[in-house]
Amino acid sequence: MSPTTRILCLLLIGGTLLGHSACSTTRTASETTLTPVSDSKADNYYSNVAKEFIVSGSFTLTVEPQYLDDEQQKTERLQELVARKQTAVGMYLTAFVTRKLEELFTNSEYGGFGSMVRTLTFQASDVKELDGGVFEIPFRANVAGPRDLMAKIPNARETENGITFELEMKKLSNSDLYDLQRKVIIRNFDPDDYQPEQLEVLTLTMVPDSESSDAYPDFASFFADGVFDITLFQGYDYNESRSDLQDSRQFYQQLLRLGFTAPVASFDELGLDSGPFTKTVKAAGKEVEIRVYIFHADMDTDRGKYRQKLIDELAVRDVVFYNGHAGPYFGFYLDEAQLYTIDYKEIASLALSEKKQLFIANGCQTYSQYADMFYQNPAKDTTNLDVFTTVNFSYGEGSDAILDWLVKTDADGNHVPSSYYGIVKALNALWLNDWKEVYYGVHGIDDNSRRHPFANLERLGQSCESTSDCGDSQGNRCIDGPDGGAKICATICLDDSGCPEADR
Repeated sequence: MSPTTRILCLLLIGGTLLGHSACSTTRTASETTLTPVSDSKADNYYSNVAKEFIVSGSFTLTVEPQYLDDEQQKTERLQELVARKQTAVGMYLTAFVTRKLEELFTNSEYGGFGSMVRTLTFQASDVKELDGGVFEIPFRANVAGPRDLMAKIPNARETENGITFELEMKKLSNSDLYDLQRKVIIRNFDPDDYQPEQLEVLTLTMVPDSESSDAYPDFASFFADGVFDITLFQGYDYNESRSDLQDSRQFYQQLLRLGFTAPVASFDELGLDSGPFTKTVKAAGKEVEIRVYIFHADMDTDRGKYRQKLIDELAVRDVVFYNGHAGPYFGFYLDEAQLYTIDYKEIASLALSEKKQLFIANGCQTYSQYADMFYQNPAKDTTNLDVFTTVNFSYGEGSDAILDWLVKTDADGNHVPSSYYGIVKALNALWLNDWKEVYYGVHGIDDNSRRHPFANLERLGQSCESTSDCGDSQGNRCIDGPDGGAKICATICLDDSGCPEADR
């Protein structure tokens, strides 16, 4: 694709559309409450240029007197208020840490550390009733940003494992929690605009979260049925230049350069039912077919069909790319009027598959919830879904770089699997935006194998004369035996955990 960066952002909430940034419609907090993801899903993240941190603290809430006499009513009211207050804290924390676009943000001098809050990881625990309906609620959430984020927070105090700092937010009544305007908060809030008595100050702790070890995409599962299928789905771009059509056209040319056979004679003939681009390769010594589908908004005048196509593809393909406008508290942007938008809350109720899949959320700030909105679905978790996201902005060229890695072959047509570390490092090395803050990362890889997907365990430890005796050369080797003895077959592993215990 061309080297021109195309920012694919839905910057939080409604407002003026400028350049390649877009904004979602204004919504209130009542529309954004979802069950937080479990601890096992909340970390499980890797980026070579960004890092995940745990932010924790506490806030107080007061349950109104009319709910206090009935224990069930009191509990239900408290749960609702906690969810809304956590949303509010998430917005004010986002306003503090997020990268600002000066042409859209009026608070560009406040905070701004190239970071993003993982909105669905807020969890409350050990709630205490202090007195007369007043409750103290400890909470924690994840934030990702540059690896030196803790050193960037002003006036922070060092602790044994991290830092503590103050987050200022506007004092909110219970009724205010039902009218949280994200545009006003995230793009405009600056505590210097308020008197001290108008502010609530939270003391927060930040510590580094655990980091995922390198692992492979589940190519073995993707190739198991003899077909590796990939969907390249373009969200709608409202800009006059229509980068969605540019990217789709360039995907078409990219696939031809990679040796795929097109289903039609020209790009303009592509439709929703055109079928896939195809290419036969060898994986673990067997012939398999790679099928790649391209979809964009102008393939049909019925946007309902376009919307349904994305839902259908999410359920059946091994790999799905969403390449388009995105942002916190948003989903998939499919039309300018937003009549066919797929909201992030809808994903939890889609009829998804339990098969192994990979999802690439190539839009701005998709770290916010684009992995977790899928993990909310009962069919998906980190054991069967890995997700690429971005902490800050993204560039359209990121998708074609990932595609290159996923379908890579050697000169003999053998598929060459890469590990996630390799793909992420290559993506972030491109850094085509002016701010050097793309920050691609991947979620869900703790459950993936550290053993090469084409490893032949049946030949492991058996005598050999050459690698061909051991299996596919991508995942196996013929090496000298212990103490220089006869050659034996070995498999490629990223670390010892990938090899059978007896053979480590």
